[in-house]
Amino acid sequence: MPQNDPNPHYIEFRHVCKTFDRPVLVDCNFNVDPGETVAIIGRSGVGKSVTLGHIMGFLKADSGRVIVAHEDVTDFDEAEMRRVRRKVTMV
Repeated sequence: MPQNDPNPHYIEFRHVCKTFDRPVLVDCNFNVDPGETVAIIGRSGVGKSVTLGHIMGFLKADSGRVIVAHEDVTDFDEAEMRRVRRKVTMV
C-alpha cells in the first residue's frame, strides 16, 4: 500500500456505533493488517456477530466508518459488497 493510503489496514472500524433495542457497538475502534488472523471472543450479546455482520456488509453502521480490503465500505450497495466479499472470509 502506498504510504499516503487513507485505508492502510485490511479491516478497520473507525468509531463504529450500532444500536438495536440497546447499544451493541459503541465507538468501536480496531484494525487488522494484511496477514493477521484475529479471533473475536466474548460472552453472548457483546457484539461479535454484529461486528462480523458489518465486515461482511450484512449490517450498516449507525455511525462511524467500516474499512474492508482497504476500501471504505460504509456506504457500499449490495453489488459493491459482493465484489468485496470475494476478498474476505468469516467462519
